[in-house]
Amino acid sequence: MQTGRAGVSVYKAIRGESTWDSRLMNELIGDTRTKLTELEAEIASAEQTHADTDRTAAELRAKYDRVLPWADMFDSSTTEGGKILVSASK
Repeated sequence: MQTGRAGVSVYKAIRGESTWDSRLMNELIGDTRTKLTELEAEIASAEQTHADTDRTAAELRAKYDRVLPWADMFDSSTTEGGKILVSASK
C-alpha cells in the first residue's frame, strides 16, 4: 500500500506491527499539519491574486471597449474630423 521504507514503517506503526516511537509519529503528523496550513495559506493568497487579476482584466476590457469606438472613428475620419475628435477628447 505505502511506498518507500518510511511509508512502510509508518503503516506498520499505525497497525501496531512496529515498535516505532509514537513521539516520532506525532512529530511527523505535526510537521504534516504545519505544511498543510502553509499550503492552505498559499492557496488563499493565490485565489486572492487570481480575483484581483480578474478584476483588473475586467477594468481594462471596459476601458478598451470605451476607447475602441473612438479609435475606429478616428481611423475612418478625414483630417478635419480627426482634429475635431482630438479636440473633443481634451
